Amino acid sequence: MLKRVAVFPHPPIVIPEVGKEEASKVMTTYKSMQKLAAEIKEINPEVIVAVTPHGPVFSDVLTITGLQTLQGDLASFGAPEVKIEFSPAEKAKQAILTGCRQHQLPCVAFAEQDYAKFKLSKKLDHGLVVPLSFLYRSGWQGKLLPINIAFLSYEKLYQFGKVLSVTLDNLNISWVLLASADLSHRLQQGAPAGYSPRGAVFDDLVRQCLREGDV
Repeated sequence: MLKRVAVFPHPPIVIPEVGKEEASKVMTTYKSMQKLAAEIKEINPEVIVAVTPHGPVFSDVLTITGLQTLQGDLASFGAPEVKIEFSPAEKAKQAILTGCRQHQLPCVAFAEQDYAKFKLSKKLDHGLVVPLSFLYRSGWQGKLLPINIAFLSYEKLYQFGKVLSVTLDNLNISWVLLASADLSHRLQQGAPAGYSPRGAVFDDLVRQCLREGDV
C-alpha cells in the first residue's frame, strides 16, 4: 500500500560535505529534508520508488534501473565520502515491467550492458543520491526502485503512474513514492538555463500546489 508521496529537491549544496560554508544558505531546506526523511523512516516502507530526472532519459521509453547493486556518491561534487547503497526491489521491478507490457506502455529495465552501450555511469545520479542520503543516514534499510523519467506524453506518463500504483498495491507491500525535483532554476541573471520572469511565477505555483495537496 502507498504510504506517502514525497517531493525532495536535489541541490548538492544542501549536503554539508558539498556545501561547506555555503550550506548555511540552504539550512531551511536541509532541515526540511531531514524532517521528511525522519517521517519516512518512521513509516519504514518496504520499498521506496524514487523517480529521478538525471538518470538515463529517453524520448520514447521509461527506464527502471536494472542493476543488482544500487550505489552512488557525490564524488563529482567534491564529496566522495558521501555514499549510499541500497538493495534493489527486484520483485516490484519485474511486476511493473509485466504490467507495462500488458498495458502496452514503453518501459524497460536498464541493465548493465545498456550502461556500457550508452557509455553511462552505473552509479546512482545526484538526483537520487542527494535526497536518498538523508534516508540512508536516517537508518532506513528497505529496498529501492529507481525510475528514470522519459519525454513521453502526459497521458502515457499518467497511465504509467496508474500501473505503478495498482501493481505495487497488488503485491501487498508498503511503499513510498519519492519524486526528486527542483524548481525552475531561472530566478537570476546568469542562471544555467537563463533568467525568466516566469521562473518565480512557476516556483510559487509549485509551492502552492504542494501546500494545498493539489498534486
